[in-house]
Amino acid sequence: MAVSSTKVQFLKNVGTGWLAVFVTGLVGFVTLPLNLDCLGKELYGISALAVSTLTLFSFLSMGMQPSLLRFFSRTVTENNTEEFTALSSISQFLLSGLGIVGGIGFLCTFPWFISIYDVPETVRRDLFFLFLAIGFDFWGTMFLIPFTAIIQGSNRFDAGNIRMCLSKIIRLATLLFGYSFFTPSLLILAAATFVGTIYQLSSLIFLAYKIHGSSIFFRSQSLRWNLIPPLLSLSALNLVSQVFMSLSMQLPVLIIGKTLGVDMVAAFAPAILLSSFCSSILMQISTPLVPVASRDIIASGGKNIGRWAIQMGEIVASVGCPIVIVFALLGDEIITVWLGESFAWTSTIVTITVAGIVLATIQGANWRLVLGGNASLFPNALSSVVLTVIVSLGTFLGTAYGGWSLLGVAVFITFARLLRNAFYLSYTYSQQLGYDFIEYTWCVHAKPILLGLPVIGICYALKRQVAVSMDSIPILLLASLLASGIYLILCWVFVLQKNTKTSMFELIKKKFAQIS
Repeated sequence: MAVSSTKVQFLKNVGTGWLAVFVTGLVGFVTLPLNLDCLGKELYGISALAVSTLTLFSFLSMGMQPSLLRFFSRTVTENNTEEFTALSSISQFLLSGLGIVGGIGFLCTFPWFISIYDVPETVRRDLFFLFLAIGFDFWGTMFLIPFTAIIQGSNRFDAGNIRMCLSKIIRLATLLFGYSFFTPSLLILAAATFVGTIYQLSSLIFLAYKIHGSSIFFRSQSLRWNLIPPLLSLSALNLVSQVFMSLSMQLPVLIIGKTLGVDMVAAFAPAILLSSFCSSILMQISTPLVPVASRDIIASGGKNIGRWAIQMGEIVASVGCPIVIVFALLGDEIITVWLGESFAWTSTIVTITVAGIVLATIQGANWRLVLGGNASLFPNALSSVVLTVIVSLGTFLGTAYGGWSLLGVAVFITFARLLRNAFYLSYTYSQQLGYDFIEYTWCVHAKPILLGLPVIGICYALKRQVAVSMDSIPILLLASLLASGIYLILCWVFVLQKNTKTSMFELIKKKFAQIS
């Protein structure tokens, strides 16, 4: 593939990745107040706890999504059809079986769940159907891992992202229809989950078939058991990283539900949703780096990866820091307009949690480069275990014996996450990817944060001087765009490197030339 077309496809992948994130976020922003209004805090808290319980089975994915992405990227690049079919067959065999085990295991937690959280007798039947739908969704997610890796390994993130958007929209449409024409209940939530999963399964499998034909399907004669050791040796570290990073956020939720009450789970939900949304935005920028890094390893021994680490870190920081600035300035107003005055007190919790996630995820591009290259994933796995133990133990001791509120939990988790990502992982990756840690810290963390401080000061002064009521979405959007625009201009001048800006200009000129 030519260099120019590779860059264009990379932009398509990133652009549709952002679209998928924004659609997912928009659906989440609509779904959260909708569920709270229709189900009430108690029922919504129960459903959120059910989803959190499912993370206890996330280890069954074996960490194979990123591992398969690396393997399929190289197999597609080498155009090895036999290896491709064998890899597809063995991964489907493993993951579909593990998905069934996980779904059944999740259903077996139902008696424990209703007992420990004192679920009322009147909602247990509907909750069981929700458990069934969530268990089926878990199996579907597991079964789709090979097909998703095939699509992404073929550098077609864009087509997969579009279908992911449609899946979220269909799920929301089903929920709106159910709440409008039937009595709101957990049963409707279960139906929406089931419908969305069915569409996602059918659309992504068909897309993989369009790209590679019948070679994507399971063939028993193509099963090669010798592929399992290299797959699992890499997947084991991915597994540890994925499971424990998920648990680092979900275990505190389960602990909060027990020590502070189900209502506090609902109050913490906006922070969880928004931090997940922001993390997804930033990770979408670097996700397409995996096949790019794999190609660079094959073509030039990975000599460009260290340079890409700093450049991509600067880009991610320039996109991520405006999110922190907006919440620092307008957090109260955003939460009030979104969820109402009864949730306004959670704005500080949301702002702290979002800031921690954004600043921690800035170096996420490094993990993608490590995954696509030949570097070790052990530091990422080890630190994710340590982080999970620290935040879980700290949340339990703080809320049960230390008198912590949700604010204390948010500050503690944010501080722990920043220590792991912004310092430990940044330094460790510098040794593997070949960039200078001091230069990286200055370019990727220090400069973007320092530029943000005067922007917050200027915009806060304007906010105090301009007597405009910020109780509507258009006004909030305008204020957010103003703050973000000022910051992005400063980043363009002081953060992004000259060759990064030159590449962007060249791509824009090319696209305009194609249009004209």
